[in-house]
Amino acid sequence: MKISASKSEILVLSRTPVDCNIFIGQQQMKQVANFQYLCTQVNERGLMEKEIDHRIYKYSTSLNMLHSIMRDPNIPQKVKVLIYGAILRPILTYGAETWTLTSKTKSKVQAAEMKALRLIKGVTRLDRLTNNLNSGFFQDRVSSHLHREGSTSVVRPRQTHGPRMIPKKVL
Repeated sequence: MKISASKSEILVLSRTPVDCNIFIGQQQMKQVANFQYLCTQVNERGLMEKEIDHRIYKYSTSLNMLHSIMRDPNIPQKVKVLIYGAILRPILTYGAETWTLTSKTKSKVQAAEMKALRLIKGVTRLDRLTNNLNSGFFQDRVSSHLHREGSTSVVRPRQTHGPRMIPKKVL
């Protein structure tokens, strides 16, 4: 196996800064503070704040593209919830299993989620409904699944049902 020292980088996960000198042949490998791996930002402290902010940005951009659909009173609420579950929620939760959540980042995710749920329900912030009242109409919220297990990991919800089976028409 050949490793290209010019293309490879080192990232050390530590609470305190650590200098790591690793050589491949005669060439020292470059140590970085963060890098992108499989579309996920990883940093040296293990915190995922930039990654979560990036996910929220992509989610908000997608929500803005769907804004006219989500506000349309002629589209049933059930269809809007399906759009949310099929398009928006996966954008927000991509890579969530690796997130290290703090109260600040969890609050950001909840705020982003509530923006879409208010649109679906047709409620504005001026209506002054609490988040608990909004969550009653949509039980499967993202933030309810973003809980700490141990101290650092986030667990995706288990699927409660399999794919829908469409019955064949009998002639």
